[in-house]
Amino acid sequence: MLKDVLTAIFSYIGTTTDYFVVLLLLFGKYSTKQDTKLVVLGAYLGNGLLVLTSIIIALVLQQVPEEWLLGLLGIIPIIIGV
Repeated sequence: MLKDVLTAIFSYIGTTTDYFVVLLLLFGKYSTKQDTKLVVLGAYLGNGLLVLTSIIIALVLQQVPEEWLLGLLGIIPIIIGV
């Protein structure tokens, strides 16, 4: 369990490096206290929405039979393309 949590944390840090650069640019552009609060609020809301969406998708995929998963994952690129 601890290994999974550590893997998730390091994966998150590794894939959000560009996100931190964007946040630095936003903090540089919006330097008033009110604007800074909005940037922080938006960052937390965005990350929270991504985590919530991931949890919902994981719970839905647990209900799908294992034999179907590969086929469903093949449909996702087609849906994105459309």
